[in-house]
Amino acid sequence: MKQKLDTLISHDAGLRWLAEQASPSDLRFYLVGGAVRDACLGREAIDYDLVSAVDPTDWARQLARHFGGHWFWLDATRRYSRVLLPGEKHYDFSPFRADTLEQDLRARDFSINAMAFPLSCSGRSGELFDPLAAREDLRNRRLRFCAPTAFRDDPLRILKGIRHSAVLGFDFDPATLAACEQARLGLEDVAGERIRSELAMIFSTHYAGYQMRALQSLVACSALEALLPDPDGRLSSEALTASTAFGERIDDLAAGSSFFSQRLQDAAGDEFTIGALFRFVAFLQPWHGVGPLFDRFLQRLKPSRQLAQGLTFCLAAPRAGLPSTASSRQRVLFYQQQNWPIPLALIRCALGADNEMRQVLSRAWRYFEEKQQQGRLLPLVRGAELCQRWPQLQGKDCGELLNQLILQEINGTVRTRDQAWSYLAQQVKSH
Repeated sequence: MKQKLDTLISHDAGLRWLAEQASPSDLRFYLVGGAVRDACLGREAIDYDLVSAVDPTDWARQLARHFGGHWFWLDATRRYSRVLLPGEKHYDFSPFRADTLEQDLRARDFSINAMAFPLSCSGRSGELFDPLAAREDLRNRRLRFCAPTAFRDDPLRILKGIRHSAVLGFDFDPATLAACEQARLGLEDVAGERIRSELAMIFSTHYAGYQMRALQSLVACSALEALLPDPDGRLSSEALTASTAFGERIDDLAAGSSFFSQRLQDAAGDEFTIGALFRFVAFLQPWHGVGPLFDRFLQRLKPSRQLAQGLTFCLAAPRAGLPSTASSRQRVLFYQQQNWPIPLALIRCALGADNEMRQVLSRAWRYFEEKQQQGRLLPLVRGAELCQRWPQLQGKDCGELLNQLILQEINGTVRTRDQAWSYLAQQVKSH
C-alpha cells in the first residue's frame, strides 16, 4: 500500500509540488480520506484532502497560483479551502480538526477514510499512519465506524456508508449497522440537497450486486424508513424487488449497446446521471401515488427543474407506441409534442427493445443532437414565416396551424418543406 501511495504522489504534479516545496519549511502535509483509501485499493482519485497542524491557506493559494488554478474558501471560519487545477482535479486544505492527527482521524466517519500519508520529497518517503487498523478493513471489504458516536455527530454519514457499500462493494460490520439504526432519525434534520447528492452516488454504481447489497443495508438499518415511511415493510420489500429487475434491464442495455452505455452516463440534472435517475425511480416506484409523504420527500430533495422534469417523466413511465419505421424526426417530434425529455424518452424506449430497435433509437438520438436548437426541433415552417405570408392570421391561429403541421409530420403525411407550405395553404384557405 505504501508503494501505491508513493506512486500516487510522484505522478501527481500538485502533490509532488507540495511535497517538494513544503518539506524544507518543516511544514508537513498529510494526504487523508478517500484518496488514501482509493490508492490502497488501486482506484484512481481525482480529489485530494490535505491536512496540516497549522493553517495551510497560504500554501493552498500558492499551489493555485503556481499551476494557474482557482482557490476559494469552503469554510473561512474553520480555514477550509479548495484549489481547482486544470484537468478537473481539486485539492481540499484544512488544519487538523482536533489537537493531533490521530484525534483528527478518530473523529472521521469510517476507518477506511481515517488513514494519513505524509507528503515527502524524494528519498524521504513517510509511513502510512493507520491508527484504526483500516488496512485490515480494506482487506476484509468491511465498513466500520471510527467511533460509536460517528452517526450521531453527522447522520448523513449513514448514507455515505451506503454509498461506499454501493460503489466499493463493502459490507457493514454488525456494530456499525446497529449504530446507523440508532442514529437514523437524525436524517430528518439533514438538508435535502445533501441527501440528494448521496442518493445520486448510491444509484450511480455500475455494479448491480453492490447496489443491491447497499440497498439491503439501507433497509436493514431502518434509514430508508426515516426518509420514506413504510410501517409494515411491504413497500421496502417491493422496492428491492423492483430495483433488482430494473437494474437487470439497465445492465442489459449497457452491455448490448456501446452507444446507450455512454448515454446512460449523461447528466440528468443536479448530481444524477441518466442511469442513476432510472435506477432511483425504479426503487421509488412502490411509494409513488401512495400519499402526500412521497411528494414531500421529492420536494425535500430540492431538485432542479431538469431533475424534477426527469423524475416526473420516469415515474409516469409512458410508452411511445411508434412503429420502428417512423423516421428519426417523426420520433423526436412525437416525444416533443408529449413534453417528454427527449434523451429520457429514448432511453425508456430502448429498455427491453431488440437490437434493431435500439439502432433506430440511437439514430434518432444523433439526429436530435445534430438538429436541435435549445433542446427542441424546429417546425418545417417558422411562425414568423407563416405570419409574413398570411398577415391576417392572429398569433393564436399561427400557433394552432404550426401545431397541426407537426401532427401531420408525425403521421407521415407531411415530410418536406414544400409539402408543409402546401398543407398550410389548404388550411388557411379552408378557414
